[in-house]
Amino acid sequence: METNIEKLKAVIKQAGGSDRYSLADVLLAIDKATKESSYFVDSEGSFHEWFAPKGRLDLQTITKWNLKDDNLDNQSEETINFLWELLHV
Repeated sequence: METNIEKLKAVIKQAGGSDRYSLADVLLAIDKATKESSYFVDSEGSFHEWFAPKGRLDLQTITKWNLKDDNLDNQSEETINFLWELLHV
């Protein structure tokens, strides 16, 4: 049975990403997979989602990409699972 990381790699490659599976490759895949997204990544590698509870725009941190080890294989299980949920269609 294929793991989420193996499935993610296939989605990233299909979106035109490289074999490095870096954050840039993930962002390219996100851009191709989602037409409108409330997610963004800050300069520290944290993935956030915008939402508007009670009419007020707010921000929720979801997970963090380890920028010092910029490779999908070495990211946390939480990050991999979040990306799989975001990218699989």
